[in-house]
Amino acid sequence: MTGEAILARTLKPCGPVVDAGLAERTFEVLDKAAAASGWSDLLDAARAALAPVFGASPYLAGLARRRPAQIAALLAQTPADARARILAETDAVAADAVDIERVKQRLRELKAQLHLLTALADLGGLWDLDQVTGALTEFADAALRTAMAAAAQAEVERGRLTTIGTGVAGPVPGLFCVAMGKYGAFELNYSSDIDFSVFYDPDVLPLAEGVEYAAFAIRYTQAVAEVLQQRTGDGYVFRVDLRLRPDP
Repeated sequence: MTGEAILARTLKPCGPVVDAGLAERTFEVLDKAAAASGWSDLLDAARAALAPVFGASPYLAGLARRRPAQIAALLAQTPADARARILAETDAVAADAVDIERVKQRLRELKAQLHLLTALADLGGLWDLDQVTGALTEFADAALRTAMAAAAQAEVERGRLTTIGTGVAGPVPGLFCVAMGKYGAFELNYSSDIDFSVFYDPDVLPLAEGVEYAAFAIRYTQAVAEVLQQRTGDGYVFRVDLRLRPDP
């Protein structure tokens, strides 16, 4: 734990409540969940700061209503601890999940939680611009690592990849991504795509006999992108444009 106070006790109101009805509907859901699970004191401490946020952003209000437990977890931690926890949980997804569909679900849940945390810390006067874009970009890194690991595991199960890499080699030794644009500059915003180029060394890729390396690299990259950008009932994580080239 840091010496910083928890989020519930440090948020500041960002302005007036633009849509009182939307804020009230959101608090009806949160109050019920808080009473049932014992975190009403946290919600009451942050209520004045949360009301302008929920009253101005249908997106954030919807995230809060859909998963009240996420608000409870955020309010009970310092912003720095919550950020570190979300990133750690994101990196752990591929190892904990039993299939790629579960990976997709968890990544979308964690993206929603990261957006809630970042928006509250931003609007609540706790984070500056670099901290906001840094949190969003660090989550993109963690999500991409997890998507790569999940897609690699699927390729091993299909018999096209012989092993999963570890450490600095990444999940597919001989293949790596280079972040570009706002992603590479650590300047992602809430609705940014993530742009990256994929490079591979055919002499290093641990492919099964008879698997053509160029076809594998293309298929694998498409699978990674699908984990991140496919729209499910939980939304999507990041849009990915695979048509980009280093030189347009």
